[in-house]
Amino acid sequence: MQQTIGVRQMAREPGNLESKQHFSSLLGGILSAFSRTLSRVSMLVLVSMALIRMVLLMSLMAASAHAGGALSADQAERYMKRSGLNEMLLSLQDSIAQRLDLSRLRLAGIEVDASTQAALTHALAEVDAQKIARDYIMSSEADAQLQQTLSFLESPLGHKITDAESAASAPEAQQAMHAHSLQMAQTPPPKERNELIDQLVKEAHMSESVLLLMERLVLMPGDLAVHLANTEKASSFKQELDQEWGNMRPALMLQFEQLVSMSAHYSYRELSNDELSQYIAFLSKPQGQAYWQTSLELVDKYLNQFVDEFVKLLSEKT
Repeated sequence: MQQTIGVRQMAREPGNLESKQHFSSLLGGILSAFSRTLSRVSMLVLVSMALIRMVLLMSLMAASAHAGGALSADQAERYMKRSGLNEMLLSLQDSIAQRLDLSRLRLAGIEVDASTQAALTHALAEVDAQKIARDYIMSSEADAQLQQTLSFLESPLGHKITDAESAASAPEAQQAMHAHSLQMAQTPPPKERNELIDQLVKEAHMSESVLLLMERLVLMPGDLAVHLANTEKASSFKQELDQEWGNMRPALMLQFEQLVSMSAHYSYRELSNDELSQYIAFLSKPQGQAYWQTSLELVDKYLNQFVDEFVKLLSEKT
């Protein structure tokens, strides 16, 4: 009879190195889906920038909340291309495909075999993330001020910002970003520059948003477990996973705050202080204050539909 082993208990067992390092491996695995060839430290910096870009670009969409009207199909396509939503969703799907550790479900008493992996592959193919995003930004949930957001994205400053964010989140940028951080350590930026970057990070709630995105991915095995099995074992597995994440979260938050600041300094290095100020002003308008909450709604929509489809397929298997 298989015994349920809690996450914390596994971490205490010296003979079980794989289990002991589960969370660090899982976090590293999720991150490495964005760039599997990077060193751990550089990879964290790069992926933070990729997630930050996702949050920032989604924030531009959510910054136009609660008016009336929506984008046309052509405008929606332009928005998704210019904002980087297509790239973000592909990265999210790749992260799930490459790093969702289905074998962990065995600790919840759930059978895992080849058909489980097949169901995962099918669910990823079946749930169209681009369609979810397109329908969302063309629906009444989005609004007329998306017109202003699109105008900003297609303005000279908008082009400069999104091009900089795209370049900084590319795998080949990781070495340059690391070198830039070393240079900053030797020659710190002027006080005004540091204050502007800090203000941008604060207005955009970057660290919190990045961590929330990671949390959804890290805790997904627990969510799947309780959907698939209405048992004490599955519930205990989810609770232990939640508790361990909660214990790690404060330390991760501190790490992300440092990485976010360093990544932002690199990403926006070609923007003048005046351009940064304009960007901050755009993000900090009253209608954009709720963006750090609503910017994750689209990711939630996709992940919820994916989990529902995956659970449905696995339930049919049994």
